[in-house]
Amino acid sequence: GRNWSSHLLDWRWTLAFWRWHYYFVFLAGHNRRALSLREQVIARWSVLLLFLVFLLDSATIVALVLLLIKTALGMDFLPESQSGVNLLIKP
Repeated sequence: GRNWSSHLLDWRWTLAFWRWHYYFVFLAGHNRRALSLREQVIARWSVLLLFLVFLLDSATIVALVLLLIKTALGMDFLPESQSGVNLLIKP
């Protein structure tokens, strides 16, 4: 029935438990099938979501690095506060 061509990754192994044997197959390669309209929509939303997660992670890492650099240089942009904790309470 199926035309199994060569794949970029083709891992096959068997796991045995006493009398029972289980086989596992991991195949990966280029998708040559035509996607349905629903699959295309899901793929677009997935790419958009992954891109937004990447941007959020990147912005968080950049903010953390800038905070560490600011702290290492001893810069204090709010001298009246103690790390933003006592902004409203003055001694």
